[in-house]
Amino acid sequence: MSQEDKAKLIVDAAEIALVTTGAIVGGPPGAALGVLGVLANKMVSPLQRFRRRREHRFLERVSHFLEADDAEGAAQFVAEHAADEQFSDALDRGYEKMRRAFDPLAEECICVLVADHIRSGAVTDRRFVRAGNLLEVSDKADLTTINSICEAYVAATRINGAGVLGIVFHCRGVPNKRGPFFFVVAYERSKVITGISENLDAPANFERVVLQMESHGFGETFRGFGESPPDDRKEGGPSSLLELRPSDHAAMLSLYRYLAPVRGATS
Repeated sequence: MSQEDKAKLIVDAAEIALVTTGAIVGGPPGAALGVLGVLANKMVSPLQRFRRRREHRFLERVSHFLEADDAEGAAQFVAEHAADEQFSDALDRGYEKMRRAFDPLAEECICVLVADHIRSGAVTDRRFVRAGNLLEVSDKADLTTINSICEAYVAATRINGAGVLGIVFHCRGVPNKRGPFFFVVAYERSKVITGISENLDAPANFERVVLQMESHGFGETFRGFGESPPDDRKEGGPSSLLELRPSDHAAMLSLYRYLAPVRGATS
C-alpha cells in the first residue's frame, strides 16, 4: 500500500469517527471539512517529510558510491545530468527497488547498483533489472551466501574469464570430517578444467539461495555435458546445482561489484 493510500485510510477513519461522535452531524457548514483538512495535513506532512528524508538518504548513499563529497554534491551531479533519460531512469528504478527492499544491507547494494550504472552510462537493461530484483528480495543471510558464491565463481574463472562454464557443486557433508560445503569448477568448452575455487562452508540457506539466483536469471540447473543428466548424487559426494554459462559471466562480475557492502559488513 502506498503512503498516499495509507493517508487516505487515516482520513477516512477520522471522518467516520467524527460522524460517530456527532462532530459533523449538526455542525456548521464546512466545519467538518475544516477539521478533516487539519487532520489530513497533520498526517500527510509527516509522510511527506519521511519520503523526503528517505530520498535524501538515497542520494547520500548513491553519492558515496559515486565518490561525491555529500548529498549536495550528488544533487548537483543529478541536476547536471537530469536531461539524460538513461540517468533519470536508473535513479528512478533504483529508488523504487531500494524503497521495496526490506533489509538495510540490500538497500546499500542497490545503491551500488545505481551508482555503477550511472558511472558507466549503461542503460537500465535486463541485467540491471534482474540484479535489482534479486537484491530487493534478499536479506543479510541471503546476500552473504550470494556473495560467497560470487567470490568462488570469480576465483574459479579468473584465468579464462568469460570463455568458460562455471558449475557450482554442493556437498552436504562428509561424516566425521566436515559439514556442508560448496565449490565452483570452471570448464573450457572441451570439458577441460581450467580453474577451481577452494571449498567454502555452505550455510543452511545455500540450496534455497541457489534456486533464488536461478529464478532471477543467474544461471540454470546443470543438466550435464551431454544429453543425459549428471550422475553425481552419490551419498556424501558433491552434487552439481547450478550452471553459469559464458553468457552469464558479465552479470556475475557485476553482481559481485554490487555486493561490496556485504564484504564490508562481514570483514
